[in-house]
Amino acid sequence: MPEGVQDELIAFSKRAKILYEEMAAKAAAEKAAAMAKKAGAVAIMDIDTTKKIKVLSNAEIDKEIAHLETLLKKDQELYIEVDKVVQYLKSQLQGEGSIGNTVIAGMLEKNTPTFILLKHMSRALQVNREFNTGLFAKGLYAAAANPKTFSITRLSNNALSTKINLNETAGSISDWGAAIWKIRSELINRKYNESGPGRPFTVTSAEVASSFWENMYYKPAREGGKATRRKFNRKTKTYEDRDVKAEVIADYWNTMTKRLTASGKPAPYWEILDKGVVGLKGIGGGGGKAYPVPTPTHFVQATIDELASIYKKERKVKTNLFDKDLQKTQKLATQLQADIILINNEIDRLRKIRASAAIPSGTSPGQVFHSRVLALGRPVDEAKVLAIMTSLNARQLGEIYVTAECRVEITAKGGPRARIRISSIIRDFGL
Repeated sequence: MPEGVQDELIAFSKRAKILYEEMAAKAAAEKAAAMAKKAGAVAIMDIDTTKKIKVLSNAEIDKEIAHLETLLKKDQELYIEVDKVVQYLKSQLQGEGSIGNTVIAGMLEKNTPTFILLKHMSRALQVNREFNTGLFAKGLYAAAANPKTFSITRLSNNALSTKINLNETAGSISDWGAAIWKIRSELINRKYNESGPGRPFTVTSAEVASSFWENMYYKPAREGGKATRRKFNRKTKTYEDRDVKAEVIADYWNTMTKRLTASGKPAPYWEILDKGVVGLKGIGGGGGKAYPVPTPTHFVQATIDELASIYKKERKVKTNLFDKDLQKTQKLATQLQADIILINNEIDRLRKIRASAAIPSGTSPGQVFHSRVLALGRPVDEAKVLAIMTSLNARQLGEIYVTAECRVEITAKGGPRARIRISSIIRDFGL
């Protein structure tokens, strides 16, 4: 799920929960009222039963309508927000490569390519100890941390395409070969070229240089070998071997530093770690042989393969999460739609009741009752009518005999039966 969407859904769910609790409470109240009405209709109502009847007055109807309108507004606002999330999730699931692009963006944001490349570089250095030093490692790590090292895109089949541009950010094998040539020529010309500076390398001189490098530099400096030089003792007139290991070690590191500086790049030797020297062009410094012989590690391809695996796994996980979130959010949207319909229907029902029960200001319940008596158009018991009007105006329903149908008997002696329902009067005046 995208940044922030999960938090939005949580907030929406909290708001929805409040709304559903209110709706559930209302539904429970309506159910209880219906059961009470049903129970009351079975037996003859007495005074206590009449007092238990809950009928909404106009003021209570208006209050209920206002409450429902508040709920409706919350529901509608919530639905708009939830629908936005639904549309976003659909676009991610149905859009061309949307989830894949999101996964790639997340990998780049977390520097996943850099960390994976660093891991495989470290393993390559452990295999090839020649470069497993701070001098060489820091250049490799700097290249791995360079954003330009990686070109990561999504293919049309939603697979990952990764290009690792170490030739650009670390340097090329040609850069390293040129540096070796330059420093070797300086060393040979300075110490072992009898013809003086400027003499071109021959196969023999390159082979000599390689042998010299192996036995007189690398092995003493990196493998613990001995380093001695013959010096003529004028007193004894003999040649003596002098231990020059400390000097050789210093010369070795000085030479390696010069090579790296001469290359002008942070880690142009990376391809030796990756592929060894077999088949590489641009290395050798004018001939000779490499020592030690590097072991290919293919750390570049290992990095590409692992990034593809991570991408595939994360894309699957994210797709499943988006799909689950979409189902949950669509369910919430459906519930909200149903609530909106229910609330609108209830508001309409209450408004119709309110409109049909509109009573002119200043009218008393007794007057309303009397107008209904007149509307019957038949003889009635005037004494009963007056008594009922008086009780209604005094809000003393206990003085009135009410049938199970909430009717009052006002039949005149010897006349046709006359009954009037007073439930609406009780409701409208909140008696």
